[in-house]
Amino acid sequence: MYCKNCGSKIDDDSKFCSECGIKLKHKDKANVSVNNIKKDSTPKIDVENDPSLKYDRTYNNDSSPLIIGIILSILTIILSRVEVEKEVYEFLFIVSFFIRIGIVIWIDNLAGKLELNQGNWGLFAFFFPSIALIVISFKKKRIYTPNYFTLSNEKKSQFNNNLASRYLNGKRYNDGLKLVNAAIKYDKNNHAAYDTKGMIRYYQKDYEGALKDLNKSIELDPNHAIKYYHRGYILKKLGLLNNALEDWANAFDLGFEDAINPLKIYGNP
Repeated sequence: MYCKNCGSKIDDDSKFCSECGIKLKHKDKANVSVNNIKKDSTPKIDVENDPSLKYDRTYNNDSSPLIIGIILSILTIILSRVEVEKEVYEFLFIVSFFIRIGIVIWIDNLAGKLELNQGNWGLFAFFFPSIALIVISFKKKRIYTPNYFTLSNEKKSQFNNNLASRYLNGKRYNDGLKLVNAAIKYDKNNHAAYDTKGMIRYYQKDYEGALKDLNKSIELDPNHAIKYYHRGYILKKLGLLNNALEDWANAFDLGFEDAINPLKIYGNP
């Protein structure tokens, strides 16, 4: 164990630190054991029909199609009112054809990212390129498309957990918790989902719930260093610094080099 005052390594049964002389207090680990944590009362949520999860809030629309679409619309109106010679008209026609093809490819790519019907959008872009650019710039990305419902439960679990991780990074904890609960519902052995859920609860300051989830994640797969790193911070919040130091040491031993930082700050370098 480590002295909380000076960070020196000392024997587990020591009553005083041999370096700084402070009296040591031994906390009962059972206070935060899984058996004593209240049962998870998070309700199961049908995320596929949840209005707040209709669109992917982590997807940022690109404003470029809107700007280019408006510029092309203005140019089209101007050129339609200007009389030009036949040679100039033929040149503009060729240029506009290649621009049209480029827009079709662009729209097709955007439609793919939004999981829209690429064939229909490609035709729309070919005949009305500027309008298609403007319209698609306002399209939101739906989370649960028809393709989603063809996935296996394992794939659905991975999908929801990946999205929950993005919501976690975006600090959208409540919706992220709904998504990760769905991930666990579809696959109770998805160890990564318990890790994600634990970190969401950590940032929601539900440290006991977070500990329960990280314990489950490590139980399912004990070979991922990041889990011990995460659990270390949870244990520290619960006042179990010695246990936290052990977890950070485990994370470092498993190859997560950033774990050295909390070890240097809170323990003996």
